[in-house]
Amino acid sequence: MSGICEPCKGVGEKRCTGCYLVFYCGRDCQQKDWKNHKSSCKAARSKCDKKKEPKDGFQEVNALLDMSRAGHTSGEFVVKVQVPLHGPGELMVYDEEKDVHYLMDPRSPVAATLSKAIANQEIQYGKGYFRSVIRNGKHYINPRILPPQYWF
Repeated sequence: MSGICEPCKGVGEKRCTGCYLVFYCGRDCQQKDWKNHKSSCKAARSKCDKKKEPKDGFQEVNALLDMSRAGHTSGEFVVKVQVPLHGPGELMVYDEEKDVHYLMDPRSPVAATLSKAIANQEIQYGKGYFRSVIRNGKHYINPRILPPQYWF
């Protein structure tokens, strides 16, 4: 997965592991940008306390997760959400390794919020990337859409 490196505008193959919102091409650019990025990074991280349920935008997904097979039994990671291209239907949710994967009921409030975020973006059609976290066996997704990821 890659994006645009904030300081140099080159290809950013590494992501800030604090907030997952900013890409960097390497350690030098990340260190140069830290003064600018520090406050927004800390603000994003504070919304997702590792011991409590997430707040400020994260929404709980009512999905049955098989935690025995999931590589993410806790922690924060990025998920891809795909909406059906032709007519109504379930949303497909998964992480890059497909450790977490399930279908989301399109009638749920979270599905409606994510579908709207995906429809309103200008970059990609039918899919979006979102920060997510698992706490106490529950999956939460923040509906603020992330820059496109390039998963192969």
